[in-house]
Amino acid sequence: MEFLHIIIGLAFAVFYMYVAYRIVDKAGFNGWWALTSLVPLLNLIMPVIFAFKPWPALEGTSAKKSGFQAPPPAA
Repeated sequence: MEFLHIIIGLAFAVFYMYVAYRIVDKAGFNGWWALTSLVPLLNLIMPVIFAFKPWPALEGTSAKKSGFQAPPPAA
């Protein structure tokens, strides 16, 4: 039974790392930053830093330069 708990825990850890990698990669940062999710306390701080830091993936796009744009009014 203990072996099953270890396998399930590892499966959740691998899935969590995959999700963290995908988020960090889509934002334009190096995928290795996903490893910070394994460090206690740092895994709570880094998402806040990534949320408010400019994303390299948005550099040069109009979304970064002009911010949120409302849709044009309906005619």
